Amino acid sequence: MAYEMMPAMDRLSSNLRYILWKQGLDRKEWPEKLAGWLGCDLRRAEDLLEGEADGLRPEEKKGLAHVAGVESEDLQSADLIARDHVDALVANIGYLVGSLPHGGQRKLADELRVDVTTVSRWRTGDQRPARTKLKGICRHFGLPPGTDLESEPVFLSLYPVGNAEMKKWLHERIDHLGPDALRHLFHALRRLLK
Repeated sequence: MAYEMMPAMDRLSSNLRYILWKQGLDRKEWPEKLAGWLGCDLRRAEDLLEGEADGLRPEEKKGLAHVAGVESEDLQSADLIARDHVDALVANIGYLVGSLPHGGQRKLADELRVDVTTVSRWRTGDQRPARTKLKGICRHFGLPPGTDLESEPVFLSLYPVGNAEMKKWLHERIDHLGPDALRHLFHALRRLLK
């Protein structure tokens, strides 16, 4: 779904993630930071960020609007990304390329048959990739077919989008499982990963 067509509830979630992104916070910190701003529990903050909550309560709206420097009604209805003239393509490529492990930018350049400096210029916005290269970038990162990097805010994703980052995320979660949870999940994971 193109970003411009998002319903209000999705707009709220996207705006919340955008406000946190603008703060320069690591994605892992977003739920905790939002919970602190809103004075709510972590689960509610996660639900709001994922677009699974009913919206902001009046007291949350007022407090967050003050912290974010926006009108309270704009939190749910305005397109804060467009309002701030954020170049989604540059932000998306910066996010995606930034998620690559050491040597990943070279591999991406080789796969797309461009020089590594071209990828750097895409990342800084000094040059824009051709449509065919955009499709190649989407394929490289395993994004769903039809993803429009020029308009969809992939850079606001709550979860990793690149293969290496997804593996790292899963590995970290498995490492932190307690013995009981691991025992309960092991056979399902074994079947899935077989």
